[in-house]
Amino acid sequence: MEELKPVETQSTAKKVLTALREAIFTGKLQPGQRITQTNLAKQLNVSITPVREALMTLETEQLVKLVAHKETIILGVNRKYLEDYYNTRSVLEEYLIKLVCSEGVDITKIEKAYKKMELIVKQKNYDEYNTANSEFHNAIHEAAGNNFIANFLSRISISKSAAKNTSLEKYVEISFNEHKRLIKYIREHNSEKAVNEVHNHMMRSLEDILTYYPQ
Repeated sequence: MEELKPVETQSTAKKVLTALREAIFTGKLQPGQRITQTNLAKQLNVSITPVREALMTLETEQLVKLVAHKETIILGVNRKYLEDYYNTRSVLEEYLIKLVCSEGVDITKIEKAYKKMELIVKQKNYDEYNTANSEFHNAIHEAAGNNFIANFLSRISISKSAAKNTSLEKYVEISFNEHKRLIKYIREHNSEKAVNEVHNHMMRSLEDILTYYPQ
């Protein structure tokens, strides 16, 4: 079994949820695998409480099954599940970005998050990129002003969608260039190009994740 990377000590259930969902999507946690909450908490360097909360959410998504003695069975996903996931996310993300491109929307937090990503890339601190990436998307969701969609997306997100055997540096390069174009379109209030960029970003992410699930 491939062990998961620890997340920051201050992680909430949301961060644990993101880490576990990503592990399931990329096959680090394999279908049929049994694992305890204690084991997961140890790997992620968090207490059992956020792990338990995350697993309860994942069970509602039919990604895991909770059984006796605090044990969890990984149910996993297939290509159809992933296609539905990314297509749904794409529709919602495209709707929010269209709102953000409207005149008069405060994009201060988006600009701040982008500058953080830009600095991380410039300094080659690639391990910090995923957190900054999440902050950038969260800033977009907040600026759009639709809290219902923003909260829903925060619960179903994953932090990284690199293709199998893609280096972290290459993944960051691809992802950052997408965000660089997106912030440009936001500044220009060009909703058509921004929506198209978000759609392409989601579809690229889908294609990358599907490399873990050959036909």
